Amino acid sequence: MSLTPPLAVRQPKPVDLLIHDADIVTFDDAGTVIVDGAIAVNGNCIVWMGKASEALKLFKPKEVIKATGLTAMPGLTDTHYHTGQQLLRGKLAAINRKGSSRSPHWKYYYVPFESSLTPEDVYYSAISGYTSMISTGTTCFLEAGGPHPDEMGRAADEIGIRGRIALNTMDSDDDELPPSYRTTTDQALKANQELVERWQKHPRVNAWLSLRQIMVNTEALRIQIAKLADALDTGIHTH
Repeated sequence: MSLTPPLAVRQPKPVDLLIHDADIVTFDDAGTVIVDGAIAVNGNCIVWMGKASEALKLFKPKEVIKATGLTAMPGLTDTHYHTGQQLLRGKLAAINRKGSSRSPHWKYYYVPFESSLTPEDVYYSAISGYTSMISTGTTCFLEAGGPHPDEMGRAADEIGIRGRIALNTMDSDDDELPPSYRTTTDQALKANQELVERWQKHPRVNAWLSLRQIMVNTEALRIQIAKLADALDTGIHTH
């Protein structure tokens, strides 16, 4: 008499992280909600979602986050963010209370403030803003165009957030704009292209082209930026 050998016992698969016992709102097409669920993460990827009762049988995590009573959902995206303006928070409200504000605010307050920032200022403004995003469930941002975008990228890389950085781009001859913020059309195109190319291989942080505001960009720049976006296969952020 021959005996059938027992089925091989499946060994739990090693993963980096297991978020355990959360109610998972998937936002898939079917609107699936997994009550008392778990999420297995390996590297930068979610590799499994299912019932918490099954998770520890399937996976051997390096770290477990107990999420009892909490909801897990996809991270939010801030689709229009000004990294360089975080250190200006509350200032315009104070100016308005004094009745001394000028309009438009972007020309007389936001842009002059940004133009005075050093690379270090932008880095710490980014650290402050991006950590605040992460703490409230925002895991991706789209920068609207500002000074020292490489410092934005450096901070985003360190924080671990996803994002699309962008350069302030103005080729207008408006004399009321800060001289340090105005460029020629050729300079604007060159700086934008170089920024996109510097960040194109980063796994989380990349760069888009920028038209800071249509009213301070020439028609020639708008046309050439559109062509450049096609050539680089990247996006354009504008007001």
